[in-house]
Amino acid sequence: PSLLLGVAMISTFARSVRGTLVRECGVVPGSTLVVGASGGADSTALAAALTELRESLSLRIVLAHLDHALRADSAQDARLVRDLAARLGAGFREERLPWDDAATRPHGNIEAASRNARYTFLRHVAAEFGGLVAVAHHADDVLETALAQMIQGAGPRGLSHPRARREDGVVRPLLDVTRAEILDYLEARGLPFSTDSTNLDGSNLRGRLRRDVVPLLVRENPAIARAAVRSARLFADHADATRAAACALLADTAIRECEEEIVLDAPRGRPYHRLILSTALREAAERLGGGPSRDGIAIFSEMADVWRTGARGSFDLSRGLRVVIGSDRIRLALRPTQRPTQVDLEFPIPGSVAWTPRVELRGEIGAPPADPASASNPQVAWLDAERIVWPLGVRRRAPGDRYRPLGLGGSAKVHDLLIDRKIPRERRDELPIVVDREGIVWIPGLRVDERARITGRTTRALRVEAASGVPARTGAHATDPNPVPRE
Repeated sequence: PSLLLGVAMISTFARSVRGTLVRECGVVPGSTLVVGASGGADSTALAAALTELRESLSLRIVLAHLDHALRADSAQDARLVRDLAARLGAGFREERLPWDDAATRPHGNIEAASRNARYTFLRHVAAEFGGLVAVAHHADDVLETALAQMIQGAGPRGLSHPRARREDGVVRPLLDVTRAEILDYLEARGLPFSTDSTNLDGSNLRGRLRRDVVPLLVRENPAIARAAVRSARLFADHADATRAAACALLADTAIRECEEEIVLDAPRGRPYHRLILSTALREAAERLGGGPSRDGIAIFSEMADVWRTGARGSFDLSRGLRVVIGSDRIRLALRPTQRPTQVDLEFPIPGSVAWTPRVELRGEIGAPPADPASASNPQVAWLDAERIVWPLGVRRRAPGDRYRPLGLGGSAKVHDLLIDRKIPRERRDELPIVVDREGIVWIPGLRVDERARITGRTTRALRVEAASGVPARTGAHATDPNPVPRE
């Protein structure tokens, strides 16, 4: 009777969270959950719902708040979370970053830097308590993620996120509830929360989708967020089954596998479906690269087609990976190129660097131009700041330098490009080569690298200018850094 009474006292909202927590997240009774608490509605509702479930599941709840110090009023959010922890009888940990000082704030993609810092902090707290990190993504977030992924042309793997449990153990117990249900729950509980004004200001893609696109979809199907959750789980099953088959294929075709290279038996793989082959190639690339690939699905599908038909081809991927497909062997290996971190000069952004008495490089972050091709010239390049792997540096050319000039359709040797552009021999070693942690992003007088190009999804752009002394244009399209329109 007491157990039935305890279940009856749990709200409908918390019961829904409990189902996801146990069934999808795999959380067992007696667990410790470290809630990433921002002070906003979502994390406040998650903390309150988990507190309702604390006794029935023997949970230990800790609220962890990281103050990024990017807003003048950020300390108010910290106080809000501190008060919430006291009200719920939960543990509490907080930390404040020194980012209110521009000198200590990271350059480049501040959103990515904030996310990395936040998860590092949450993992640290979880390790302290021997628990799991719980974050407050919900059904509407699944819908927005699916829309953003579709804009980028993602496959089943991309459309399967966010998942209820990540590979690193982070859990998302709110995926089966909507934003409207969260707000109703907080109102019924009388729980205060902070509101981030940037959520609907359209400053990023998700904000624009939330403001402009989602309301139209809700008119067609008021339960569109729940439908997105169902679709994501189907895509997850599809992606997991495909990856399992791809891993089996790698095990069956592997001739050699070590830290520097993976060699596969090409003929043994040809009978497989192109989806299995492309997934196997991505899996192999991620094993060598030490993490998720930043290369899109298109290049892996192209490689799979070359593999199936018995053709030959070579492809350069991110993280310094090169794939050579032959009739008998497929070799994925780390390219023996000069490390981008071995730069001659650091390139601060915003800021400038004097390369030679005749050449000064300047860089700044801002909104992307409406027409990158018109805004670019041999002295000015526009790059997607969120695709840059910071920090930037400048160096001279090195033997064997290669990169993927935008619009070329593949990689090219820098040496060959300079000869083709008729740049005098005595000037070639004076050219500044702008690099990030993954390789070349731009060479003044030549095109930008494919992976760092401006696209229709770009929200933060890096403008780099070579102030003087840059090789002159030698052909109608030879030095256009952005020769094709935005996607």
